[in-house]
Amino acid sequence: MLVLLDTNIVLRSIEPRHSHHGVAIGAQRKLVQEGHSLCVVPQILYELWVVITRERTDQLSKTGLGIR
Repeated sequence: MLVLLDTNIVLRSIEPRHSHHGVAIGAQRKLVQEGHSLCVVPQILYELWVVITRERTDQLSKTGLGIR
């Protein structure tokens, strides 16, 4: 079965210091081990790009990762 990954799952997977990183990776591993195929759609990639390129305004900001 195809499983669509949500933007938040993808974000947590690429952010190793986030408290939900392990959960996101673990969930994806389990799905793959059970024979599912993981997929994303263009909208998810767009949302991911918006978040990772949005400037982080301060140390506590959770609105962007500030990656350029």
